[in-house]
Amino acid sequence: MKIYKALFWIALIVGITIFSIGAYLKFTNQASNGLTAGRFGDIHHERITGFSGMFLGVMFIVLSIWTYRMYKEEKEKFDKMD
Repeated sequence: MKIYKALFWIALIVGITIFSIGAYLKFTNQASNGLTAGRFGDIHHERITGFSGMFLGVMFIVLSIWTYRMYKEEKEKFDKMD
């Protein structure tokens, strides 16, 4: 039960951070460029824009809401056992 609560807080903090970085990138009209390694060792040039950063942030926030609901359901089951 506590793992869901911890996952909720981690996902919420990460989501808000990524969303705020995306909002900053969109506000300043910039993008983050970098190199990443692929699955087979290929090197790719990647770019994160403001919209994609905000989209990823929203996805993490939705994940945190989902884990919070799971935590509440587990807590209700645990409280009924007492």
